[in-house]
This record gives sequence, structure tokens and C-alpha cells, in this order.
Amino acid sequence: MIAALLAIAGTAEAQPSPIAEPVYHGILEVRRSLGSFDPDTGIASLKIRSWRFLLNPDTNQILPDQEPIVVDISENSLPLAAGMLTRSRNGKVFTYKAAREDTTQPIRSLRIKQTRDAYRVSMTLRGLDFRSLINNDGSCLPIAVIIGDDDGFNGGIFTRPGFESRRLRIARGCISAWPWER
Repeated sequence: MIAALLAIAGTAEAQPSPIAEPVYHGILEVRRSLGSFDPDTGIASLKIRSWRFLLNPDTNQILPDQEPIVVDISENSLPLAAGMLTRSRNGKVFTYKAAREDTTQPIRSLRIKQTRDAYRVSMTLRGLDFRSLINNDGSCLPIAVIIGDDDGFNGGIFTRPGFESRRLRIARGCISAWPWER
């Protein structure tokens, strides 16, 4: 009986998750990224290009155009409701672009592309609260991309050339503990 249930569970097709609640924990390969930083307020923007999102092998897969998405970076939680991404004709690329007049949406663009062995995530973010970086440099901050019940998680080393600099860089990935309890 248990073997039959496990066999059925192993062949289950992807089903949209109604909330972004991670059950299947994957890996987000953080790569170098650039952004801007206001040293007076701690507000930042980032351009992230082609980070690899490796799903957990036990996942029921992701449906980015049907599931809610949350991008968590340090204390910033940036949600997109289910259905906000558009699927390409071949079904391998999912995109979102905020309306120009929408000044409240911190996720300006998001692109998720399915490759042979992973997904590639690119995004432009603004209005991020990084006050903790005003007097700190080289901080390892947690980063997660949550799509339905799947997440990709890692940390990123955030640096600035100097305390008065307006440049922000994610130098590389780092090991960070999962800080989010939903």
C-alpha cells in the first residue's frame, strides 16, 4: 500500500500552489550583481542577471505563470500574485514587467527561463531597504526566490567601495541560514 502511494506521488504532475509557501527547498546560485545605494537612507536597487535556480529533486515542478512568487532579500519581501508572469509560446520563458506608471512595485522586471538542468532568474529590483549596510560592508544577507511551494535559497555578500559610495555589489554567494518563518 505504501509503495503504491509513493509511486503515485512520484508521478504527480505539477499543480499550482495557491500561496508562496516553500516545501521543496532548492538552491539559488548567487552570481555577481550590481546596483545603486543611497548611503543616507539605505535604499537600494539591484540588477540581477542569470542566477541559476536548481529545484529540489523531489519537487512537483514550478508553474511561474500560475503560482505566486516572492523574492526575499534580507528584510525585504517582494511578492507577485499568481498569474502576473506571462508564458512564452514554447513554455520555457516566463516574464513580468511592471507598468512604467506603477511606482509602488519594487519588482520592476522578472524573467525565469527554463534550461536543460535548471532555471535562470533575472530581475530588476528597486526600493530595497538595506539600512543595515549603511555602516557595514561585506555582509552576507539571505536571498530566496519562492515560486509556489518551491524555493531557491542562498546568501549573497553585499559590498560597497566605501561608506559614501552609491555603488552596491553582490560580490558572490555565501552560506546563510534560512531566516524566514512563514
